[in-house]
Amino acid sequence: MASYVVTYDLNLPGQNYSDLIEHLESYPNHWHFQKSAWIVGPAENAFDVANAAMQFLDAKDVLFVQALTDDSAWWGYDKAGAGWIAERVE
Repeated sequence: MASYVVTYDLNLPGQNYSDLIEHLESYPNHWHFQKSAWIVGPAENAFDVANAAMQFLDAKDVLFVQALTDDSAWWGYDKAGAGWIAERVE
């Protein structure tokens, strides 16, 4: 099963998104690698990842989920972070 990049904008000020964070942390492999971006997995497909996360979002929030594939690139992460990503690329 693949890993997925999950990005979001939480557009309602003052909301508590601790349930979303807890949900993303429930994946066996998870990394909060940028302000509003995670890599999570393993999971069956992007739709399942998005569908599971949507229950923690408000109507004005946005969410994007994409498989982490061998057509991925990254820059600026330390050796451990770059290695963590590389290990999960399919």
